[in-house]
Amino acid sequence: MTSILDTLRRTVRYLCHLHHRCGYGIQSPYAYSMVRDVVYERGTYYAYAALDALVAATPQAALRPRDYRLLFRLANAAGVRHMAVWAAEAEEPLVTACVRAACHAAQKAAADEALQWAYIDAAADTDAEALRRHLAEADRRADDGALVVVARPPQWLRREMGRRMPPRCRVAFDLHDMLILSYEQRLQRQHFRVCYF
Repeated sequence: MTSILDTLRRTVRYLCHLHHRCGYGIQSPYAYSMVRDVVYERGTYYAYAALDALVAATPQAALRPRDYRLLFRLANAAGVRHMAVWAAEAEEPLVTACVRAACHAAQKAAADEALQWAYIDAAADTDAEALRRHLAEADRRADDGALVVVARPPQWLRREMGRRMPPRCRVAFDLHDMLILSYEQRLQRQHFRVCYF
């Protein structure tokens, strides 16, 4: 029954945001390219089979297989060298595997190093203060052009990002199941709701 309700909710959300599917209505070339060439990429990458096998072998995987593929594409787009992962113990190896499949040289950053990529599992932080602390640290350490991915964001965070993004964040993409924060400093501040079913 839960899967039927979840599918129904996703379908309604998809229909409500259909006008933003595949980059329609997005004027920024950077944001259009991000939505069209990364979020909605239809090609098959070399690492997909290995990632799908890893996800299938992990019964406690928090995200859908297509979400892990999206993490792979985002890491590929960011060209990750230094990353941070704030997630549950079972989730961290999957996310790290996605990033390393895209960028073999990617390493976990030391506490004072700048980040090119960060992942925050909002559902793993049961209290709002811990989530805000992780967002503030990612904002402070994010390098120019860095991407911060917030998986499974609660409703209050999605509303907050629509009104007030982190200080250094330039562009936010709300995919409902994920928030993608871009720190491309040459861009104007914008917030996009993207239909990602």
